[in-house]
Amino acid sequence: MAFSLIWVPVAIAPVSNVLFSSGIVLAERTLYLASVGVCLAAGAAAERFLVPRWTMVATATASITLAFAIRTWTRTPAWRDDRTYLLTLLADHPEAYDAHLTAGRVLKGRNSLDEADRELVIARTLFPRDSVVFLEAADVWKRRQRPELAAALRDSARLAYTLPLPRQ
Repeated sequence: MAFSLIWVPVAIAPVSNVLFSSGIVLAERTLYLASVGVCLAAGAAAERFLVPRWTMVATATASITLAFAIRTWTRTPAWRDDRTYLLTLLADHPEAYDAHLTAGRVLKGRNSLDEADRELVIARTLFPRDSVVFLEAADVWKRRQRPELAAALRDSARLAYTLPLPRQ
Protein backbone atom coordinates (compact mmCIF):
# COMPACT_ATOMS: atom_id res chain seq x y z
CA MET A 1 0.00 0.00 0.00
CA ALA A 2 2.85 2.39 0.80
CA PHE A 3 4.40 1.77 -2.63
CA SER A 4 1.12 2.58 -4.36
CA LEU A 5 0.71 5.79 -2.35
CA ILE A 6 4.26 6.91 -3.22
CA TRP A 7 3.79 5.96 -6.89
CA VAL A 8 1.10 8.60 -7.57
CA PRO A 9 3.07 11.76 -6.64
CA VAL A 10 6.27 10.40 -8.20
CA ALA A 11 4.45 9.75 -11.50
CA ILE A 12 2.67 13.12 -11.47
CA ALA A 13 5.73 15.19 -10.44
CA PRO A 14 7.23 15.67 -13.94
CA VAL A 15 3.97 16.99 -15.42
CA SER A 16 2.54 18.80 -12.39
CA ASN A 17 4.19 22.17 -13.19
CA VAL A 18 5.41 22.33 -9.58
CA LEU A 19 9.10 21.55 -10.11
CA PHE A 20 9.31 23.21 -13.53
CA SER A 21 6.89 24.46 -16.16
CA SER A 22 6.04 21.69 -18.62
CA GLY A 23 3.69 23.72 -20.81
CA ILE A 24 0.76 21.39 -20.16
CA VAL A 25 -1.88 22.53 -17.70
CA LEU A 26 -3.38 19.06 -17.36
CA ALA A 27 -4.01 16.37 -19.90
CA GLU A 28 -5.56 12.94 -19.68
CA ARG A 29 -2.38 11.34 -21.00
CA THR A 30 -0.38 12.72 -18.06
CA LEU A 31 -2.52 10.78 -15.60
CA TYR A 32 -2.10 7.30 -17.11
CA LEU A 33 1.11 6.40 -15.28
CA ALA A 34 -0.16 7.84 -12.00
CA SER A 35 -3.32 5.74 -12.31
CA VAL A 36 -1.16 2.63 -11.87
CA GLY A 37 -0.62 3.66 -8.24
CA VAL A 38 -4.35 4.14 -7.74
CA CYS A 39 -4.98 0.67 -9.20
CA LEU A 40 -2.36 -0.84 -6.90
CA ALA A 41 -3.98 0.84 -3.89
CA ALA A 42 -7.43 -0.37 -4.96
CA GLY A 43 -6.04 -3.89 -5.37
CA ALA A 44 -4.44 -3.79 -1.92
CA ALA A 45 -7.68 -2.53 -0.36
CA ALA A 46 -9.71 -5.14 -2.22
CA GLU A 47 -7.38 -7.91 -1.07
CA ARG A 48 -7.67 -6.77 2.53
CA PHE A 49 -11.41 -6.15 2.72
CA LEU A 50 -13.22 -7.77 -0.22
CA VAL A 51 -11.58 -11.11 -0.99
CA PRO A 52 -13.84 -13.09 1.39
CA ARG A 53 -16.90 -11.51 -0.25
CA TRP A 54 -16.76 -12.75 -3.85
CA THR A 55 -20.16 -11.38 -4.85
CA MET A 56 -19.03 -7.87 -3.83
CA VAL A 57 -15.85 -8.28 -5.85
CA ALA A 58 -17.76 -9.44 -8.92
CA THR A 59 -20.33 -6.65 -8.60
CA ALA A 60 -17.68 -3.96 -8.10
CA THR A 61 -15.62 -5.26 -11.03
CA ALA A 62 -18.63 -5.41 -13.33
CA SER A 63 -19.77 -1.91 -12.29
CA ILE A 64 -16.35 -0.35 -12.88
CA THR A 65 -15.91 -2.15 -16.20
CA LEU A 66 -19.37 -1.01 -17.36
CA ALA A 67 -18.68 2.61 -16.32
CA PHE A 68 -15.38 2.66 -18.22
CA ALA A 69 -16.97 1.04 -21.27
CA ILE A 70 -19.73 3.66 -21.35
CA ARG A 71 -17.19 6.49 -21.02
CA THR A 72 -15.10 5.01 -23.83
CA TRP A 73 -18.19 4.71 -26.03
CA THR A 74 -19.21 8.33 -25.43
CA ARG A 75 -15.67 9.67 -25.96
CA THR A 76 -14.97 7.78 -29.21
CA PRO A 77 -16.64 10.32 -31.58
CA ALA A 78 -14.03 12.91 -30.58
CA TRP A 79 -11.42 10.81 -32.41
CA ARG A 80 -13.32 10.58 -35.71
CA ASP A 81 -10.92 12.89 -37.57
CA ASP A 82 -8.37 15.64 -36.88
CA ARG A 83 -10.90 18.46 -37.19
CA THR A 84 -13.33 16.89 -34.71
CA TYR A 85 -10.48 16.12 -32.33
CA LEU A 86 -9.19 19.70 -32.42
CA LEU A 87 -12.64 21.25 -31.96
CA THR A 88 -13.34 18.89 -29.07
CA LEU A 89 -9.99 19.70 -27.50
CA LEU A 90 -10.61 23.45 -27.78
CA ALA A 91 -14.09 23.07 -26.28
CA ASP A 92 -13.06 20.74 -23.44
CA HIS A 93 -9.70 22.35 -22.62
CA PRO A 94 -9.54 26.00 -23.60
CA GLU A 95 -6.61 26.32 -21.20
CA ALA A 96 -4.39 24.07 -23.36
CA TYR A 97 -2.02 26.36 -25.22
CA ASP A 98 -0.96 23.65 -27.69
CA ALA A 99 -4.58 23.28 -28.84
CA HIS A 100 -4.65 26.98 -29.70
CA LEU A 101 -1.24 26.67 -31.35
CA THR A 102 -2.50 23.82 -33.52
CA ALA A 103 -5.67 25.73 -34.36
CA GLY A 104 -3.54 28.74 -35.32
CA ARG A 105 -1.42 26.58 -37.61
CA VAL A 106 -4.49 25.08 -39.27
CA LEU A 107 -6.08 28.49 -39.78
CA LYS A 108 -2.80 29.88 -41.11
CA GLY A 109 -2.68 27.00 -43.58
CA ARG A 110 -6.18 27.92 -44.74
CA ASN A 111 -5.01 31.54 -45.09
CA SER A 112 -7.47 32.71 -42.40
CA LEU A 113 -4.85 35.01 -40.96
CA ASP A 114 -7.11 37.02 -38.61
CA GLU A 115 -8.42 33.88 -36.94
CA ALA A 116 -4.93 32.34 -36.88
CA ASP A 117 -3.57 35.42 -35.14
CA ARG A 118 -6.39 35.29 -32.58
CA GLU A 119 -5.59 31.65 -31.71
CA LEU A 120 -1.85 32.32 -31.55
CA VAL A 121 -2.41 35.29 -29.22
CA ILE A 122 -4.36 32.98 -26.90
CA ALA A 123 -1.57 30.39 -27.08
CA ARG A 124 1.08 33.02 -26.27
CA THR A 125 -0.99 34.29 -23.37
CA LEU A 126 -1.40 30.81 -21.92
CA PHE A 127 2.23 29.76 -22.28
CA PRO A 128 4.63 32.54 -23.31
CA ARG A 129 7.75 30.36 -22.98
CA ASP A 130 7.26 28.36 -26.19
CA SER A 131 9.24 30.00 -28.96
CA VAL A 132 7.27 28.09 -31.63
CA VAL A 133 4.14 30.12 -30.85
CA PHE A 134 6.02 33.34 -31.49
CA LEU A 135 7.54 32.01 -34.72
CA GLU A 136 4.12 30.94 -36.02
CA ALA A 137 2.73 34.39 -35.18
CA ALA A 138 5.71 36.00 -36.90
CA ASP A 139 4.90 34.04 -40.05
CA VAL A 140 1.27 35.22 -39.88
CA TRP A 141 2.39 38.85 -39.68
CA LYS A 142 4.93 38.33 -42.44
CA ARG A 143 2.10 37.09 -44.67
CA ARG A 144 0.04 40.13 -43.66
CA GLN A 145 2.84 42.37 -44.99
CA ARG A 146 3.83 43.65 -41.53
CA PRO A 147 7.57 42.83 -41.35
CA GLU A 148 8.18 45.01 -38.29
CA LEU A 149 5.69 42.98 -36.21
CA ALA A 150 7.11 39.74 -37.60
CA ALA A 151 10.62 40.83 -36.57
CA ALA A 152 9.41 41.74 -33.07
CA LEU A 153 7.77 38.33 -32.69
CA ARG A 154 10.93 36.57 -33.88
CA ASP A 155 12.87 38.54 -31.25
CA SER A 156 10.35 37.43 -28.64
CA ALA A 157 10.85 33.85 -29.78
CA ARG A 158 14.58 34.19 -29.15
CA LEU A 159 13.87 35.46 -25.65
CA ALA A 160 11.20 32.85 -24.83
CA TYR A 161 13.74 30.39 -23.45
CA THR A 162 16.77 32.65 -23.86
CA LEU A 163 18.09 30.15 -26.38
CA PRO A 164 19.58 31.35 -29.65
CA LEU A 165 17.38 30.62 -32.64
CA PRO A 166 18.44 30.83 -36.28
CA ARG A 167 17.58 34.04 -38.11
CA GLN A 168 14.76 33.81 -40.64
